[in-house]
Amino acid sequence: MDWFKIKNFVEYENDINKIKYKKYNQNYEDGIIKEIFDNIGTTNKISCEFGFHNNECNTLLLMENEWKCLFIDEDKEQVNKFNTMYQKKYIYSKAINHSISKENINTLLKTNDIIGDIDFLSIDIDSNDYYIMDIINVCNPRCICVEYNASLGPNLSCTVPYDATRPNIYLDYWGTSYMSLINLADKKGYNLVAVESGVNLFFVRKDVNMGELKIIKNAWQPPKSSTYDDINGVIPRHENRLKEQYEKIIDMDWNYV
Repeated sequence: MDWFKIKNFVEYENDINKIKYKKYNQNYEDGIIKEIFDNIGTTNKISCEFGFHNNECNTLLLMENEWKCLFIDEDKEQVNKFNTMYQKKYIYSKAINHSISKENINTLLKTNDIIGDIDFLSIDIDSNDYYIMDIINVCNPRCICVEYNASLGPNLSCTVPYDATRPNIYLDYWGTSYMSLINLADKKGYNLVAVESGVNLFFVRKDVNMGELKIIKNAWQPPKSSTYDDINGVIPRHENRLKEQYEKIIDMDWNYV
């Protein structure tokens, strides 16, 4: 397959990836989020993030800029640390400890007043991401960030079965593919505007004025941190790294969507 050939990472990047700024992210999501909202503007500065670390997530910087942010995670320790660190200062934002499922997500959002138009939604739960994004109907985010499993390559439209278990943390059997999210986003009325480090996809709702943002296509990136030995994405771990990762997982149980 053509995509097995590893290029210098800069060859996978788009114009928006040149904005190299991060404060609270694993990669450079802070800079991308700022660029998106500099172009599309804000309406109510409401955001919700599923899956976070108390000092590393996509919406901490938004909270610092007077957004109303809801954080949801099933890790009670992370939630307690977050609320201890931030809730007294940022009284309009909070973290709650709760599992997330198809069965409860809309009720959970409604109970916490995440309804109607909101500015931003971030989904990173390493498992049922596709199903959760698909079923949400009580809120209508103007921008969505969702994690994808880049080891599945640019063409397959598949996801783990609902509530699948990851055998071990060293095997990339988790989440959902790039193309599955492209197709789902299109069905729900969103365009792709950014990809970051082969980890996150950013979509903007089609009825939103995009300013100078560009719709991007064929924008898959390999998983940067597990493909290269250097931070700049120049030296692959070895030339067959993408093929190796793909062949470890392709024969496992996937739902093709």
